[in-house]
Formats: sequence, structure tokens, C-alpha cells
Amino acid sequence: MSAWIYQPAGRAREYAEYACNIYRGCDHGCTYCYAPAVLRMPLEAFHGCVTPRGDLGQIEAEARKLTDAGNTTPILLCFTTDPYSPGAALSRPGWTRRVIDAIHAGGQHVTILSKGGLRALTDIDRLGPGDEFATTLTLWQPSQFEPGAASTQDRISALVAAHTHGVRTWASFEPVLVPSESLELIEAAAPWLDRAKIGTWNHAAEGKAIDWADFGHRAEALCRELGLDYYLKRDLRDKM
Repeated sequence: MSAWIYQPAGRAREYAEYACNIYRGCDHGCTYCYAPAVLRMPLEAFHGCVTPRGDLGQIEAEARKLTDAGNTTPILLCFTTDPYSPGAALSRPGWTRRVIDAIHAGGQHVTILSKGGLRALTDIDRLGPGDEFATTLTLWQPSQFEPGAASTQDRISALVAAHTHGVRTWASFEPVLVPSESLELIEAAAPWLDRAKIGTWNHAAEGKAIDWADFGHRAEALCRELGLDYYLKRDLRDKM
């Protein structure tokens, strides 16, 4: 029997101790997405079809085991998909909500990680103390790289709403496609963030031309100036 809640490996572990991927595929169409390679799916197939996956009873049971073992870290939804992509909402209406409820019923909390912007607030009424809401911020105009995702302003508006709702928030500034814009986005989102997680641009030739040491030091100095809690991913720290 498959385990739906699992411990991520490698770089992903820096973002969450546990995760649950509740759809297969994602129609946000991010050009830099690593998930198709991980899942050994053709890019077109991954972006072209979103299919719900998981067993609610088993997810609740696995969450209960983590509770009994003393786990206090929230379960991330999701790494290899997005719980609030357009296709996710259409493939099985209410599925993300039911998974959140199952994890809560097992005594665990969730982290919602989505580029869905305001549509990612669909189940905000289900989130409370102990849960988290997060998004990825890359560029002011990200449509070239993230054609199906919500606009950057929409994502920041979702952070504002989640923060106002009393949910802990964070943003992933990775990949860093244009360092100057990532710094601007850190400053713009800072009032609504509990934490910033900052990385690099992996698996792309363009990323090799960026002075990562300079960016890392500037990002760290900015977060300190703003009084913003931050985490520099290992790939970035190793280049500083």
C-alpha cells in the first residue's frame, strides 16, 4: 500500500519535513518545473492533465501516526503539483478541501503552497493556528515562465488575506530569474510574511551567469533591514 504522506528528499526537505501530492499533473505550465522529470512524465502530459490522487482514509490514518509519533511540523500540499491550479479545481471539486479535513482529523496541520493566487483562498476557512499559507514569487510579470499561474499581484493579495486571517505565511523566492526583481518582491511582500525562503535558479544555463554571492548577501541584508525572518537555501549559501 502506498504512503500518501511522505518525507521529501534532497533540496525539497529544506521546505518541509512531510508532504502529500494530491494531484498528478499541473496546468500552471511553469517552464522551469522539475516535477515532470521526477515523475518521468512528458512535459506535455504533465501540464495537459490534472488528476486527483490519494485515499482520504489512509491519509487520515497516516496523519494520525505522525500525531502519535509527536510530529509538530505541518504537511505540505504540494511539491509535484499545485493544490489550486485551474485543473485541480475542475478535476474533482472540493478534493483539496477534503484532504485538508482528513489531515486535520488525523491531528496534523497543513502548509498550502500554491501559485493560484486568490483562488488558493478557496479553503481559507479550513486553516487556523498551526497551518501555513505560502506562495512562490519570481517576477513582477511572470507569464513567460508561469503561463497558467496567477499574477504576482494576485499572489501577494492572497498572502495579505491569509495573514489577515491569522494564518502563518511564507513565500519561496526560487527560482530567482532576475535577482533585482526578487529583491523588490521580498520588500513588497515583507509586511505580509512571517518568513522568506530564498534560493537560486537550478538546472538552467542562464542561472550560471548570475552572481549568486552578491545576490545572497544583498537578500540577507535586505531581510535583516526589514526585520523579516528568512532562510537561505543550501544551494545559495554554498555560493556565498
